[in-house]
Amino acid sequence: MAGLPIVLLVHGMGTHPLDNMTREFKAGLSEAAKGFNIKEFDIDEHMELVEFNYSETLDNIRKKLAKEAKGILDQFEVLPDNQLLERLLKFEANLDEDEFIYTHWLDVLLYGGAYYGEKIRVELANKINGLLKRAKGAQVHIIAHSLGTAVVHDTLEKLYRAEATPGDNIPDLKPGVDSIYCLWTFANVSRMVDILNGVTPDETIVRSGPNGCTHTMYNIRHELDPFTWYKTYKPDIEHGRNFVNNVVRVKNTHSFQEYVADPEVAQYLLLELTDLQEPKLSKNLTDCKKVHRKTSLNGMYDKIDAATKKLRKGDVESIADLMVAIDAFEDKVKALKED
Repeated sequence: MAGLPIVLLVHGMGTHPLDNMTREFKAGLSEAAKGFNIKEFDIDEHMELVEFNYSETLDNIRKKLAKEAKGILDQFEVLPDNQLLERLLKFEANLDEDEFIYTHWLDVLLYGGAYYGEKIRVELANKINGLLKRAKGAQVHIIAHSLGTAVVHDTLEKLYRAEATPGDNIPDLKPGVDSIYCLWTFANVSRMVDILNGVTPDETIVRSGPNGCTHTMYNIRHELDPFTWYKTYKPDIEHGRNFVNNVVRVKNTHSFQEYVADPEVAQYLLLELTDLQEPKLSKNLTDCKKVHRKTSLNGMYDKIDAATKKLRKGDVESIADLMVAIDAFEDKVKALKED
């Protein structure tokens, strides 16, 4: 008899203390379960949560660069365009002034544009392979957020290869045979990061169905999440679904916990990860939506929408443009007053 589903959580950009993503996932899904009228929901009774945390690796790289006074640009193998180079020079000169830029964009650049990404991918590949072996018939799900979607996407491309690379320490898995059960991507930035590292081929193995690496795939983004504006990930999904959320309950529209708590997304999480019957009832979904929307910030969607409309409809045609747009987005949203 198969055991509990194993759920691998892969965090996004920024500094993430160990188990932080687990806490956010539990908080978001537990709130939704309550909204679905599920009594005494204990997530640990339904699934085994496992984290892959690469935050410490990137933190150590940042500290090492600072200690050795090495320039950020020296770490990159390829810089795609002069505009990005110019932006990075300004970025490097002002690191101490902007913690958000420092912990978020530097992670994207160190993972995608420098040579540190391969180490992270090998570690994750071995983690996934180990979980599939240990599962012994139980479902294995992968849930990734933000930069974690690119880390997962790139790693799965290397795990499920048509041709193996000798001596690269990456296991070789077969689509349809060794496939994971569900892949969940929140605020997917894998296409953006691919501009930097070129890991993803035109015909990606990261898709659902018999020829992909997962039986089912769910892709979720928020309409007002600025990290999803450039190279927006909108895959054709054979088994699964694309979701677009537009409820604003906190100003941080990139929040993983908020993504999970969304009733329509949480309904599928509960249906795929548990044997609970309550999420199947349409009345419970309606009730959960009502409760969820009651806690939204009054008029905040319209305010953010209006304040950032020009940014979203502007010329975000490169990663450098996106850096500028997200800087502006942060400033505009912080300035908005809550009613």
